[in-house]
Amino acid sequence: MVRPLLALSVLSLLLASCKNEQTQPTSGTVTDEKKLASAKPESTASAPAASASAAGPPPPAPVCKVVSQKTWAKGANRTTGLTAEPLPDGRVALGLALGTTPHVLVVDKGGTGKLVKVAVKAGSALAKPPAPADGARHLMRVTPVKITGEAAEAFVDYRDEYKNKRRRVACGPAESDDAWLVYDDTPWFERDEKDRTGDARAKAFKKKEADADEGHHELRDCRTFVDHKKNETWVVGSELVGKEQQPGGAITWRTSLVVDKGAKMHELHTHDHELKDEKDAKIHKFEIPMSHPMHDGGFLLAARYSGTLVVALLNPDKTRRGDVHTYPGTPTLPDMAVDGDDTVLLTSFARGKNEFSLRAMRLSGKKPELPKTLSPVVLFPDDKDSETDPDFTRDDKGRRWITYVDGERGHGKLFIAPMDANFRAPGKPFEITQENEKASEARLVPLKDGTLLVAFLKEAEGGSFELVTEDLDCDIVK
Repeated sequence: MVRPLLALSVLSLLLASCKNEQTQPTSGTVTDEKKLASAKPESTASAPAASASAAGPPPPAPVCKVVSQKTWAKGANRTTGLTAEPLPDGRVALGLALGTTPHVLVVDKGGTGKLVKVAVKAGSALAKPPAPADGARHLMRVTPVKITGEAAEAFVDYRDEYKNKRRRVACGPAESDDAWLVYDDTPWFERDEKDRTGDARAKAFKKKEADADEGHHELRDCRTFVDHKKNETWVVGSELVGKEQQPGGAITWRTSLVVDKGAKMHELHTHDHELKDEKDAKIHKFEIPMSHPMHDGGFLLAARYSGTLVVALLNPDKTRRGDVHTYPGTPTLPDMAVDGDDTVLLTSFARGKNEFSLRAMRLSGKKPELPKTLSPVVLFPDDKDSETDPDFTRDDKGRRWITYVDGERGHGKLFIAPMDANFRAPGKPFEITQENEKASEARLVPLKDGTLLVAFLKEAEGGSFELVTEDLDCDIVK
């Protein structure tokens, strides 16, 4: 038999417990959760019941844990972006620009890094960007070539546009004024009529050197690439080429994708596209060229041309191997990477107004062949949002990962996701950026303990960007 006084006590304890369950919040900020964890219970009877109710089932483990984070510099140039190059000693060098000054972030396998300014030859054209009153410099790429102590050597690709219509497009070593590919003149279709007729025209179409191609050659874009294992550097460029049918006669135009292996070497015309008239010649060109060494000693080459992705295989001497393949759609800058013996290419294609979807291809290391179509990159869960600017890597445990920007391109949320050999995510993504943070792009660096260093450009106040790195410890969580 229960005594009335004891029953009343038990009832009072139950009511107190229920009251605690109703007033305690079920979620909150980190600060709120710490306060709740440290708060002393009012009675030993009600505390366990309230704690169990607030905790509930344990939350799922996060895909990644942030081991450390560092902001290296402000004023990072979004146009230049980040170019990751694995060095022979195991370190990774990331080329970037702060404003229009080239830099390299060097990261060792333990995740320790240092930011080094690239040595630029004093008095060179690279050292003298246009004054704001005269024009503007567009620094397109910084490619690290060699790191010695505190000194960084790099190739710098840039375009200077002057208000008087002159243009300088150059790709070459920063420590020299001898660019491998360079155009420093007024583009043909920007010239006054008097500079496109008579003696001026004859001079423009005159053969410049004994081994040079005839006609007017106008470099419109170029990018530098390096194979550190072979100590080999090459430049891929996009040229407009005009040729007279006879002196003073009609001009035929073509756009040409070229490869150059040195300042004193003749360029190789890898792929030409004939243009039907001057209107096409004014606007059509190969853009955002990319290249990467493959396991069989050859090279992968890609560029954008008039709403298509153009891809070709090159022999070890950079001559073309087989036919050029085109994949319809307007791509963004492709990412090329090593996956074991294979080479992979990932990019994003426009699929609507301000919307993009990811596509990829895999080339066998033993017998590379270009596929007929590209494979969709399937995220988990299958997300229909806009994803752009992928970067692929394989960590020291053999796991594959990609980063991508979700939402507005260049101003979206940055995610990392696991990836299998068929470009399907076997687990959930992880958002690297915090609430309200926006990122432009990222590069992944695998570290020796299986963690990943992600370097990215984060949008700061006023629309500028900061160079940020995070050391992530990630697992595949389904």
